[in-house]
Amino acid sequence: MSDDKKRGGRRPGASATVNPPVGDPDPVKVTRRRNDAERLKTISLLQATLESTQDGILVVDRNGRTVLSNRRFAVMWQIPEEIIVSRDDHKALQYVLDQLKEPGAFIQKVRELYENPEAESFDLLEFKDGRFFERYSQPQRIGKEVVGRVWSFRDVSAGKKVEQSLRESEERYRTLLDNVEDGYYEVDLDGNYLFCNEAFAGILGYGLQELRGMNFKDFTTPETAERVYRIFHAVFETGRPVKAIAVETVGKDGTERSVEFSVFPIKSAEGWKTGFKGTARDVTEKKKAEEELKESEAKYRSLFEAAHDAICLLKDDRLVDCNTVTLAMFNAGRQQVIGRAPWELSPPSQPDGRASAATLREKIGPALVGEPQFFEWKLLRGGGVPFDAEVSLNRIFIGQEVFLQTIIRDITERKRMEEATRESERRYRILFEAAQEAILVMKGIIFVDCNPAAERLLGCSRTEILGSTPFRFSPERQPDGRTSEEKGAALARKSIRQGPQRFEWVHQGLNGRRFEAEVSLSQFHIEGQSYLFVMERDITDQKRAQEELRALSLIDELTGLYNRRGFLTLARQQLKMADRMQRGIFLLFADLDDLKNINDHYGHSEGDRALQAVAAILKETFREPDILARIGGDEFVVLAIEGTSAARAEILSGRFTSNLSVANQKGRRPYTLSVSQGVVRHLPGRLTSIEELMAQADRLMYEKKREKKKADTKTENAG
Repeated sequence: MSDDKKRGGRRPGASATVNPPVGDPDPVKVTRRRNDAERLKTISLLQATLESTQDGILVVDRNGRTVLSNRRFAVMWQIPEEIIVSRDDHKALQYVLDQLKEPGAFIQKVRELYENPEAESFDLLEFKDGRFFERYSQPQRIGKEVVGRVWSFRDVSAGKKVEQSLRESEERYRTLLDNVEDGYYEVDLDGNYLFCNEAFAGILGYGLQELRGMNFKDFTTPETAERVYRIFHAVFETGRPVKAIAVETVGKDGTERSVEFSVFPIKSAEGWKTGFKGTARDVTEKKKAEEELKESEAKYRSLFEAAHDAICLLKDDRLVDCNTVTLAMFNAGRQQVIGRAPWELSPPSQPDGRASAATLREKIGPALVGEPQFFEWKLLRGGGVPFDAEVSLNRIFIGQEVFLQTIIRDITERKRMEEATRESERRYRILFEAAQEAILVMKGIIFVDCNPAAERLLGCSRTEILGSTPFRFSPERQPDGRTSEEKGAALARKSIRQGPQRFEWVHQGLNGRRFEAEVSLSQFHIEGQSYLFVMERDITDQKRAQEELRALSLIDELTGLYNRRGFLTLARQQLKMADRMQRGIFLLFADLDDLKNINDHYGHSEGDRALQAVAAILKETFREPDILARIGGDEFVVLAIEGTSAARAEILSGRFTSNLSVANQKGRRPYTLSVSQGVVRHLPGRLTSIEELMAQADRLMYEKKREKKKADTKTENAG
C-alpha cells in the first residue's frame, strides 16, 4: 500500500472539502448561540446582583457621565425618578450636593479621582439630616484600559448611632464614678483585680496600675482571706449578691483598715459567671469624690468593618456559589460552603429557641415568590464559633432558572457594643441606686431622675420629685436674702460656664420642715442634651452646732478659733454624728515650739503675732467643716470628720507642714515658726471620748517634739 493511502487515501493537493450530512447544525451558529446564552446569563447575574445589593452603585464614563446605576443608589440619595431617567448629570449632582454637610469636599474628591483615573478611594460622607454614607470608588477597566469609574455607597447611619449611644453611656458612667465616694472594683473568678476606681485604690493605699493583676489575698490575713473566699464562693454558687460585708484589710504601708464591701456576680451575655464586682467603703479615710477616676482599660473599639458583604447564591436549599468575602467570613474553604444547606452553617437552634432549619425554610418560601426577607441570624464560623449577622434573601433569575441571592453582613461588633452599652447602664444604675448621698438629675431646672437617698433627704416620693423644680423644695429666699429662684438659676449657669460648683443650700420640704444641705453641681451630656448632676448631703446638725457655739461666744479672741470649751462642745457633736454616719475622725494636736523664747527675746506682742500666724496657717490648711481651736497658750487642735476632708492622716500633717514652710519664707520674721504635731484616728463604734483622743494626740505630739530636739542637738554638736 502506498504512503498516500496510509495517510487517508488523499493525494497531496487533492481537495479536502467534504459536504456535511443533510440536517447537521452549522458549527459557527451553534457556537454563537452558546456565547449569546452565556452573555445573557452573565448580564442577568450582574443586573440581579446590582439590584439585590444593599449598596448604592453608580458607574460613570471617563467624562463623568452616568452610564449605569441601581435603584438602591437613587433611593439612598433620594434622587427623583425623572432625574435618573433623564441622565442629566448636572441636575443629579446638584441634588446630591444639596444634601451634604461639606459639598465642597465632595466635589474636590471627585475632581482628584477624575484627574487620577488609576486611583482608588474610600471616605465617609455626612449628611445634613444626620445620615452617614461610606463612599468607595475604583476605576472601571476593559482589559488594561480605564474606561470609567465605579462608585459604591453604603448607609452606615445605624452604626454611628450605636457608637454615639455607647460614648454617651460611658460618659454617664464616668461622671457617676467621678462623683461617688464609694470604691468600685471588678475581679476575675480567682480574685485577681481587673478594674477599680481611684477611691478603691486609695482604700488599699495602692496606685491603679499596682492593683491590676493583684489578688485580694494580698491585702488580708490568711484567716480573713479564707473568709472572703467562702463569701465569693457562695455568691458564685447561688448567684445571689452579698452586701455590707465588714473585713479588716492591710494597706501597702502596713496600716490595718476596716472596709465594708458588697459582692455581685458578673455574667457574660450567655449567662456564664465570669467574675465579681461590687462597691467598697473605707470607714477610716477621707472622702475622695472630687478626685478624677483614671480609667486605664481600652473601652473604645472599631465600629465598622471595611470588607464588603458576603454574597451567596441559593438553589433548591443548597448554596451553589459564593464570593471570597463569604469564605473569609466563615473562615472556610469553598468546598466547605458550596453544596451545603444554609442551616448547616448555623447552630441547631436560634437564640429564640426555634430550630434553624424549620425557621429558614419559612423564610425561603416567601422569598421564592418575590417577597424579600430581611432578618438577624446566628451563624457558625469554621470550628463552630457562633457570630451574629443580618441576612437578606432576594429572588433573582439567571436565564430561566430561579435563585435566591443571600447577602450576609457580620454584626458581631455591633452586638458587642450594644451589650457593652447595656452593661455600662447596669453599672451606672447599681452605683446610682446604692449611693448614700442624694443624687438628682436635672434637665434645665426640672428634676428628671433621683435615687432613693434623694427621696429620704427631701422626705417625699420619687413621683413627687420628678417633674418638679428645686424651688418646690426651697423657701422663697435663701439666708443671704436672694430669692431661691434667682440664686439657683445663677448657680446653674455658673456650673455650665465655669465647671462644677459646691455650695450650701436651705431646703424646705413639702411638710414645711427646713434643713440645710451641702450641694455639688456639675454638667454632663446625653445625646447632645445638657443635664445637671446634683449631689446633696444634709448638714443641718453641723450648722446647728456651729450656731450654738456662736451664741455661746466660745471663740478665742486672739486667733478667732474656737477655745477649749467651744472645741469640746462642737467636737462631741461631731463624734456622735461620725458614729451615726459610720465615718472616721482625725484629730491633730499641735504645739508652737519655743513660744517662751519668742516672748522673752521679742516681746509678748510678737508672741501673739506668732500664735495668730499659726492660726492663719491652720485655717488655710483645713476646710470650713473641720473644727479648729486654740486650747491653751501655745496649743492648737483640729478635728476632721471623714467626708469633709479628702486626706489621710499623713497628708493632713504634711499639708500643714508645707503651708508652715511657705509662711516662714514669706513672713520676714526674725525667727522661724516651728510646730510639733501628733495625729490620731478614731474608728466609728469605738467608745472613745474626745478627751481621750486629745490625750493620745498630745502624747504623740510630745514624742515628735522630743525627737525634734534630739535632732537639733545632734546638728549643733556636729557643727
